[in-house]
Amino acid sequence: MGTALVVISGLGLFASIGIFVISMLRKLFFKLTKNTEKMNKARKCSIISAITFGAFLIIFIATMIIGPKLDPVGWCTSHEYNIVEQKDSTCTNSGYIIRVCSLCGDETKETIDAHHSWVEQVVEKATCTSKQKIEKKCSRCGTTEYIESGEVLAHTWEKDKVIEATCSHPKQTINKCSVCGTSETVEEGSTLPHNFGEWTTIIEPTTEKEGQQARTCTICNHSEKTNILKKSPITIMSITYNIDYVGGVEWTYDIKNNSPKTIKYITLQWSCYNAVGDPIYDEIDGQNITGMKITGPLESGQSKQYTNATKFYNHSYASSSMVTISVEFMDGDIINITDSEYTNIFKN
Repeated sequence: MGTALVVISGLGLFASIGIFVISMLRKLFFKLTKNTEKMNKARKCSIISAITFGAFLIIFIATMIIGPKLDPVGWCTSHEYNIVEQKDSTCTNSGYIIRVCSLCGDETKETIDAHHSWVEQVVEKATCTSKQKIEKKCSRCGTTEYIESGEVLAHTWEKDKVIEATCSHPKQTINKCSVCGTSETVEEGSTLPHNFGEWTTIIEPTTEKEGQQARTCTICNHSEKTNILKKSPITIMSITYNIDYVGGVEWTYDIKNNSPKTIKYITLQWSCYNAVGDPIYDEIDGQNITGMKITGPLESGQSKQYTNATKFYNHSYASSSMVTISVEFMDGDIINITDSEYTNIFKN
């Protein structure tokens, strides 16, 4: 309340000063303009405003004196607090502290939250499998809690054994932690090649379908399979030749029909070479390739010998290489035989 009185009296004093200044200025103005009637009125106003100013000045001074007594807290610039009452907190209940200013009597109350008074100790050190374990025990109520702290330690590795590489795994070093017994396997290098046994035919090839063969590693039992080329419709059982006195080369082919069908025609073409492997040419037509067309029938499973009707003339002939083998069956089917599709073309 004291502070409010000072503020109100101060505002009144400020207003009275303003009114007094305005009245004095009016009085001076009317005096300069020689307006006696208005000047007299202005003089009366200035006297009233002066009296009002003086009254508010006295009120302001009075409120400045009695204000601190009416509102000591508002006027206290530096509190000096003393504890007058205190209750300590417990683990479950809060406490408080009451303080009073010795200058103005202002009172404050501070709340102290309930809390445990923890005492910590390490009960388990960190290992390679667990973090450090800390026990927290309240010294007041005995409440106990356990917490983990820090990080697990690194394993203490020791070499346990070495397993040499095989075809199923590379070289392996097995390490064992001397603290917790955990094992780890470290691999280095690469696996060894498989030690496969012989190929075994599991599906026999025919003249129309491929077969299949398999082999197994004798160490790890890993198996692999591969296709076998189709069986050639014909097998050239043997090739013989003779050269007559004029250099005419005559070939005789022994051919077997492996297919289940009757062969109508067999067309053979081959290129000719001398003893050092260079190509040679017919001395009559200049061609390197010669051949013959065999007329059947050649029944399924039957073998026959065939000799070329037209000779190849060159005294230096020593060997030949097959270029074309074509088989036409009685039912009209034609097969061009190549070593990329068929086996058993020639008898081993």
